[in-house]
Amino acid sequence: MPRQQLSETELNEGRKKILAVAMKLFSEQGYKGVTARSIAKLLGWSSMKSYRYYESKLAIFVAVRERAFTNLTIEMQNASEAVKDPLDKLYASGYAYVKFALDNPHEYDLCFKVDDQGEMENYQLMSPAAVSPWDLAVENYAVAKQAGYLKGDSSLAAHIGWISLHGLVTLQLANRLNFNLSVEDLVDPVLDCVISRFSANRQKVPRRTKRRTFSNF
Repeated sequence: MPRQQLSETELNEGRKKILAVAMKLFSEQGYKGVTARSIAKLLGWSSMKSYRYYESKLAIFVAVRERAFTNLTIEMQNASEAVKDPLDKLYASGYAYVKFALDNPHEYDLCFKVDDQGEMENYQLMSPAAVSPWDLAVENYAVAKQAGYLKGDSSLAAHIGWISLHGLVTLQLANRLNFNLSVEDLVDPVLDCVISRFSANRQKVPRRTKRRTFSNF
């Protein structure tokens, strides 16, 4: 007797359960360390049940990573849209990036940690979801440039901004910020440095009068 086909609701609910478990497993154990059996075990399922929702372990990994990037983009987008000034958009999206990473370390880890071997040999890293937070960052720098705040290459500015914030986040998640300054103390100064580097008027670097903190974010 053929197995009854899952309804759209059942399919979506099952996938949500799988992704919630797989996110943590992939982050902690790496791609090769996770199996469909280990995912099913945490869900209390038979070892083959996961394949009713995803065709392979790689399909689960891709879905997990895509969701992580999508969630990161949504947080950055919402923060950008909440303010009007182009310079404030840079700070707001930068804070959103850091806050997402600290609030969701497993998701953040999966965005940038990929074991590209064996089964993953032909896996494409640069999907639309993976590129979306980058596109938003470049757009925000371009808007600030058009408004007269910044000059130079928006892609270069976005690179430096991302590298700087990623370094800050990585140190914080590894408990390596050991010199009496918290991650909250450092976000604004890091962004100040990037913006100062690309300021349209180096004699008059744009400064915000009110510092953002995670408590009022």
